[in-house]
Amino acid sequence: MEAKVIYRDGSIGIVGVLEIDDLAEEGKIAAYKIYHKWIEIRRKHVYDSNYKGPERRKSNFIINNNLASF
Repeated sequence: MEAKVIYRDGSIGIVGVLEIDDLAEEGKIAAYKIYHKWIEIRRKHVYDSNYKGPERRKSNFIINNNLASF
């Protein structure tokens, strides 16, 4: 089985579903599409309990609505 992926550079490709975990672990993909839904790969955040500023841990990757039909 194959899945569509969005690489970190913004390019789109197709890979085997067994490759998704490795690509995500290596930080090579930003999202993948399975069962008609895009799944975003989020990076692990480092939490500093001493930080007193505003919340900035928002997704840095927005899936364009035009990709939903891809």
